[in-house]
Parts: sequence; structure tokens; C-alpha cells
Amino acid sequence: MRYWLHGEFLVTDKQKMAKSSGNFFTLSSLLAMGFSASAFRYLCLTAHYRSQLAFSIDAMKSAEQSLKNLHSRITELKREKSCLSGGGDNYRREFLSMLNNDLNIPRCLAVLNNMLKDPDLGPADKLALVNDFDRVLGICITAENSEAVPPEITALAEQRFAARKNRNWELADELRSKITRSGYIMTDTKDGFRLDAVKT
Repeated sequence: MRYWLHGEFLVTDKQKMAKSSGNFFTLSSLLAMGFSASAFRYLCLTAHYRSQLAFSIDAMKSAEQSLKNLHSRITELKREKSCLSGGGDNYRREFLSMLNNDLNIPRCLAVLNNMLKDPDLGPADKLALVNDFDRVLGICITAENSEAVPPEITALAEQRFAARKNRNWELADELRSKITRSGYIMTDTKDGFRLDAVKT
């Protein structure tokens, strides 16, 4: 079963973000500025849904950098050779405990980061936990995604998707060309898009 809930208001400059106030951003505008949708989601997850989230461009930059750091760490783990040992159950229990504690997602993120820093846990076990945790977090940090498509290419694809949705065909074509020059093919799908590395 899936659930939908309404989080507290976004605030900027200590005021509620609202269209009537003119102090609001749309996801499309953030994508056009070069941020990824995953970075915005990461930012939202740093605040409990019962708490207001202070939004700013600096906060978005920080969230984008945090996400890039996660991708880099996971890519490093992917390069390290190890076998699953079945370790890390304590992190699974802690993650589930925070999730069951009124959806305390900020603490779930803390569990993720603490797990990645654990010197006693092998790379394969860490990657398995990352995949499990991202099924909940949904910030595209799975081992497969982090190695197959760099986050900056995904960000370009999300910008093109937004431009196409807004019928900005010139920008959409420009971004597609940039993606192609970077060695990836973007294919539009019924639900969004798919990125594939060009085979050489």
C-alpha cells in the first residue's frame, strides 16, 4: 500500500513560499538553473515532514553537493572488490526504526552516512544497504545508477525533460546535443526518459 502526505510549508526569507507572494520557485525553474530533481528531493528529505523547510539557492547548492559526494563514494565502493558477508543488519534495523518513528527521514539519511563511514563494513555489504535504503529515499544513489550515468548527465536530461514539457524546443535540442556530446543517448519514454551510454 502507498501513502501520500502533506509536509509542512516551504519558507524562504522566513516567509511561507506562495505564488501570491511572488517568492516561489517551480521544479522546472530549478532544473533550468542546473539543479537536479534528485537534489531537490534530497533537500526535502533533510527536514521532517512536520517541520518547515527553509528553502534557498544556497541550500539547494548544499544538497546538490551532498548528493554528488554520495555518488562519488558509491562509485569508489563499486571499484573495490569484496564479497557479501551479510553484515550491516544493525544499520538495517536502525534505518527501519527511524522510518517507523513518524517517518524520521532526516535520521534515516544520518544512518546512511554513518553506514558509509563504517570502516568495519565491507564494500559489497555497503552497496547492498545503499540499494535497500534508496528504495525508500528515492534519491537515485543505487550502485547501478551511480556508476552507469554520472549525476551531471542526469541533471542535463532532467533539464531537457523540463524544457520539452514547457515547449522550449530550442533549449531542449541544445541540451540533447550536449548529452550526446558527453557520450550518452537520451530516449523519451512514456513515463519520462532513459539514458544509455554510447557503445564504442
